[in-house]
This record gives sequence, structure tokens and C-alpha cells, in this order.
Amino acid sequence: MKAILLHKNDLTQFDRRDNVVKAFESRLDTVILTPNYNDGNFDHKIGPIYLKKEVYEESNRAFSSERFGLYYRQHYKGFEKRPILFDGYDVTFDFFYIPKGDDHDFMSVGEYLYIKPIASDFFKFKLQFNYTNNDTYLTPKVLGGNEGQRGYDRESLPTQWNMGAMVQFQKNLFKCYFSSIFLEYNRFKLIKPVYEGETLSESTVGINASYYFSEVSIPGIIVELGHNIDDQSNHVIINVGLSL
Repeated sequence: MKAILLHKNDLTQFDRRDNVVKAFESRLDTVILTPNYNDGNFDHKIGPIYLKKEVYEESNRAFSSERFGLYYRQHYKGFEKRPILFDGYDVTFDFFYIPKGDDHDFMSVGEYLYIKPIASDFFKFKLQFNYTNNDTYLTPKVLGGNEGQRGYDRESLPTQWNMGAMVQFQKNLFKCYFSSIFLEYNRFKLIKPVYEGETLSESTVGINASYYFSEVSIPGIIVELGHNIDDQSNHVIINVGLSL
């Protein structure tokens, strides 16, 4: 059984060519209770979710909702663990169902990550998608600043749907230190309050340097530079430890 209690405030700033086009603050309270079931390489989690969300634009409340729903996650581990990262693939699928009277809203999120060791180096390939039937502030997937969306500032891209891919070659410099080059592509539709719900297709190239904790397979320190080819903007991302 897993219990998650979350209270957070996020400031989202959607930029175009380094200029802020839309900014809003999200205040979120969430409680998720999920019994976990393991079946070989499969992990299943399903349980109730409570969601209370308020969105403010320039100190004015633009959106408010309090709902109960259902959360489901399926995780498949098709890999062999290594001292750093792994060999194989990892698949995750999340589904949120949030009823409202006779109507309902939902969000689905999926990710496929393949990692292939080449001597002491690594090749990474990633596919991702998300979709929600709600095009306002209730259930957007806010992207940016992570593998697959490094052509955007962190938590800056509130999408109704997105389809993306990433390829990355990760070169071992020495011990647990790596340097990488990557190429990413995303086609996404923004929620209606942001940039009039525009649909965009954009590519990103970039480099990074990282240090990994041995036997943990997560980067302890990572510095990345992504260049959004279509928007002609640059994004510097620095992480220390693990962000969840």
C-alpha cells in the first residue's frame, strides 16, 4: 500500500523566444492511496485520488475545482540492473479518471525508455505521450526541463496532449562521470488559456554533463544545455539529487 499526500504551489511561465507569453500559479492538494500488486516484471497500482486545485493569474483566481477520482499505474521492468543505469527497457502507463456528475475528465500518460550499454557508454531512446480530454487548467500535463523536453524551462509547458521522442548518446569520461549529446522532438497542443491552445512541433539539440551515484542509477548532479531549434531559445537546466 502506498499513500501520497501532496501540497505544492507551482509557477508556470510559458515563453516564446525568451519572452513570457503566459504566467499562472497553480495551488494543488492531492491525496492518493494505491494498493500495489506485483506480477513478475509487472507492477500494478490502483486506488482513489482526491484533487483540489486553484489557479491564479496576476493574483486573481482563474480556476477552482475539488474532485474525487481513480488513479491507475502499470509499470513493466524489462531490464537487467547495472552498477550505473540498466540494460533493457522500462515502460510506465498512468491513468487518472475524475468524474463530475454525469460527465468525467481523464488523463493518460505513457513512457517507454530503452537503454543499451556500449562498453562503458550508453545509448538512450525514449518515447512519451500524454492526453487529457480537459483543455483548461484541471488536468494538463506540464512538461519541460526533463529528458525529452529540454528545449523548455522546467514546468513551463502546460499541454492537453503531447507526443515526443528522444535519442541520446552518453559517453563515459571516467568512473561515474558522463557527457551526452541528445536530439529531442515534441508535437504538442497547449491548453486553451495558454497561447490560444496552439499546436506546435519543435525539435531540440543539446549537451549535458552528469555524475551518477553508483548502484543507485540516478544522476547526483546534472548540468544540461538545450537549444530549441524552432523557437531559437536556449535553456540551462541544473539538477542536484533526484527530483520527483
